[in-house]
Amino acid sequence: MWIEWHRMEQAGLPHAQEAIWPLYQQTRQFRVYTPSLLPGVLQTKAYTTAILTAIGRRRSVPDDIEGAVAVRMERKTIFQDPRHRFAFLIEESVLTAGVGGAGVMIGQLGHLIELTATPTVRRHRHWHNVRNRPGS
Repeated sequence: MWIEWHRMEQAGLPHAQEAIWPLYQQTRQFRVYTPSLLPGVLQTKAYTTAILTAIGRRRSVPDDIEGAVAVRMERKTIFQDPRHRFAFLIEESVLTAGVGGAGVMIGQLGHLIELTATPTVRRHRHWHNVRNRPGS
């Protein structure tokens, strides 16, 4: 489904976050490829705050970053629902981009490791440059 973000953001970032919640509730099998940023449902509060702050500045949308972050964090409850399954393909560059600084990324990587223990999330590793990886 294609959604024009600029139309959703006109009413503010919290509204844009709330507007997609029904899609999450209806979807049973999530398959997500992300070349540049982590999907919102995988983000920590600090990572989300850094991203939405940058979006708010760049796009001049009504400013309620805290509200939008809270809505996005509530969406994480979907991982506890056994009716939903998740598969994420995340480019290595997403994990090394440094969104929000080193402290934010350390917390984010720890969070991703914790999520791999969730039964609804499938984890696979695909190395960008196999010659420089352990065991290669």
